[in-house]
Amino acid sequence: MPVLVTLESIKDRTFPAKVTRIGAVANSNWGNPENKTFEIEITMDPIESELRAGTTAKAEIQVGDGPDVAVPIQSVFGEGDAHYAFVARELGCEKRAVKIGKCNNHYVQVLEGLAENERVLLYDPRTDGTKAGADEHAPSASQPDPPTSAQVHQP
Repeated sequence: MPVLVTLESIKDRTFPAKVTRIGAVANSNWGNPENKTFEIEITMDPIESELRAGTTAKAEIQVGDGPDVAVPIQSVFGEGDAHYAFVARELGCEKRAVKIGKCNNHYVQVLEGLAENERVLLYDPRTDGTKAGADEHAPSASQPDPPTSAQVHQP
């Protein structure tokens, strides 16, 4: 699988690499037993910059064609077997059925129901954006409010 590597010391460039080994056993040590991780090895193509031990890098594994439309995962809500997103309008919002595809920890692919550049809410307006017990983690007066909407985009 192809990989794009961004080095902390050279943030404005990406370097090609590939996955050369995938661990055979899944780990679930991230505090959520549903979250499984696999150890992988990535081999970079030769580069002109010198890499030193301890260099920090970000690796993005290219696992297929990207989604046509993607939204932050917290903007899609499940009700029974259906999924919905709330699209921001000039006056209020519109609850819209969406068909979802692949997802990761940050984004979910929307196969049907949303168009690029629409704005979706990052909370369920029927519950005013709060959940039971959420007060414990609510931002204090000194912290900025978290974003409440996001733009639909093509990754």
